[in-house]
Amino acid sequence: PVFVLANAQRAPLQFERDGKPLAIFYESASQAEAALLQAIEAYPSLGLRLTPTGLGNALSLAREGAKAVLVPSEDNLRQAKAMKPILPTAAAWGEPGSL
Repeated sequence: PVFVLANAQRAPLQFERDGKPLAIFYESASQAEAALLQAIEAYPSLGLRLTPTGLGNALSLAREGAKAVLVPSEDNLRQAKAMKPILPTAAAWGEPGSL
């Protein structure tokens, strides 16, 4: 599962980016808890809580007109940074003449 900050009605807490609503999903429960504590301090009247949901749901919202952002865990970021590139650098960045 991934975790989203939700209000008392269990609707995802909506932030705004470029004038559009945006939900933030966290892969890490501990990162989500830290975000929840900050949000409760900022918005004490909303009855905020963490709500688990499926990764597929979060990814669907992220693809649907950027309605969501998925925050990867620190461990997954570390592992991704340690991976060797699959394609040559030029191909990975789509430079002219690359794949």
